[in-house]
Amino acid sequence: MSATEDNSQQTPRCSQRKKKMKERFSPPPQPKSKPRKRLLKQPRPIQSYDLTPDGRPFSCQKCLSPYIIHPARHTKRSGNKRMKPRYITVDDDRLMVCNACGLAASRANRPVEPKPPKASEEEKQNYFQESLQFTQLLLQLTGDANAERLNCPNFLSRNPCDCVRRFIIDAESGVPSLERTQTLLGLITDAKGLSSEKCYKHDPSIEKKPGRIGIGNGQKRSAQYSQFVLKTREHLRNEFSLCEKAVQRILGYSNNFLHKRLKTEQDNRRVTRVKGKAALGSLLPIAELPNEYCCQQQCTLMAWDYPVLLEQWRQRAQQSQAEARLVIAEMKIPAGLRTNCYTFVSLVTGLSSGPISKVSAKVKAAGGDREPGQHGRRAFWHNYAQAAAMEPDDDDCRERHRFNSADGSAACNESLPAVDSNSEFMNHEDLMNAQSYDPTGQTADFNATSVAESFKKSDDLHCDIVELGSVKLLQETTPGDLLSQHEQLMDTIFVEPSLDQASLDQQAELLVVNMDNGNSQLNTFGNILKGFQEVSKRNEAINNIE
Repeated sequence: MSATEDNSQQTPRCSQRKKKMKERFSPPPQPKSKPRKRLLKQPRPIQSYDLTPDGRPFSCQKCLSPYIIHPARHTKRSGNKRMKPRYITVDDDRLMVCNACGLAASRANRPVEPKPPKASEEEKQNYFQESLQFTQLLLQLTGDANAERLNCPNFLSRNPCDCVRRFIIDAESGVPSLERTQTLLGLITDAKGLSSEKCYKHDPSIEKKPGRIGIGNGQKRSAQYSQFVLKTREHLRNEFSLCEKAVQRILGYSNNFLHKRLKTEQDNRRVTRVKGKAALGSLLPIAELPNEYCCQQQCTLMAWDYPVLLEQWRQRAQQSQAEARLVIAEMKIPAGLRTNCYTFVSLVTGLSSGPISKVSAKVKAAGGDREPGQHGRRAFWHNYAQAAAMEPDDDDCRERHRFNSADGSAACNESLPAVDSNSEFMNHEDLMNAQSYDPTGQTADFNATSVAESFKKSDDLHCDIVELGSVKLLQETTPGDLLSQHEQLMDTIFVEPSLDQASLDQQAELLVVNMDNGNSQLNTFGNILKGFQEVSKRNEAINNIE
């Protein structure tokens, strides 16, 4: 064997080696990295004007707007597509206008169906008269006084509702159904019985002090009545097709009973809202708001930095209408020269553009004051209380000048019938009613007819001597004026009981009651008559002592 053969047996040939398949390089498994936030496409910068297709600055030939679509009103555009101006024809002239003017012109040329006219007052009165006649018919058929409630008071702007009568009257025969009438009358009776019950058990054996007792001054309804109303209300509206006002008339509740926020209830309200984006669950989560495009200012990006604040605004807006208005006012506070747009406010609160625009206008008119204005009724009573505080207190006046009877009993502080201060003279009937008043329970001795006759003279300034028992009054009157100087008159009448009858008559004759239009402290003649009655009683007491 040669040396060459030995070497070939010891070292294998290269062609006999196994070849491995080529594999692609793959890195070892690693933990997933956090996904990058996708940056929103920045809109084109705000320009002072748009460009026409030929490259010139755009200007609307009707409103002179430099924009085809105003930046605050346009929606998100796809790509770099630009809007083209619109063209309208006015008096045979072809005008290049913006998008808003073009849409307004197209709507103006569109035929509009005329709306039916609103109902007149005569038609409303006829409807209410027919409803009254229908309830009288049911009253004769059933003999139940509750049949007067079986009518619908809801009159729409053009047509009456009349849902109760449509439910009671049979569609085939046109005759009122006695069975349906008895069903509604039974519900009225049950509602009245449950509404008389209170939320607490009343024990007549326990004597309580007079005044405010129980929850809500004893006016809070029982839980059975609330459950009955909530259950029956849905049945009447869904099964019998009655409107809300008719159901309220039958069951005897109000809107406050359903929707008012109660401090004594755990649920805070008896019914939940069924309308609105928040109630329907169509509001976007706060975390998804940055993906929505609202305007050029990109107000929705605020959800990245202040998500808690936006969530608080959303929860407050769902509490009540008043709280929702406060939230709108806070969101419309300007920061520099910009404010949050209507779209962003609607995305957060779920409100429509109507309340947003109204609150924005009020806040702007108030100079930035977010608090809502005072209600009209509250403003009226506030001014009324201030005006009453400037006048002397009638209770204090009666307390100072009250009359004590001979046996030491307390005087009666009842008030006499009030007299209209705008009338030119006292009514004779009011004077006769004032005559029957007596602190001691006896009939006063004075001639009210002569007082009435003297006040009926309203031609010129005159003086009359009016006899009130043993007291004579020199009276100077002027038409349309009020009696004044109440305090001075009372202090003059209530003299010391030690004076004799002649002294009393002399002081009464010197007493002059000036008619002063600028002083309205005394708006009734009853207090003066009361003083004369007390003087006459003192005179009788003096005579009895003598």
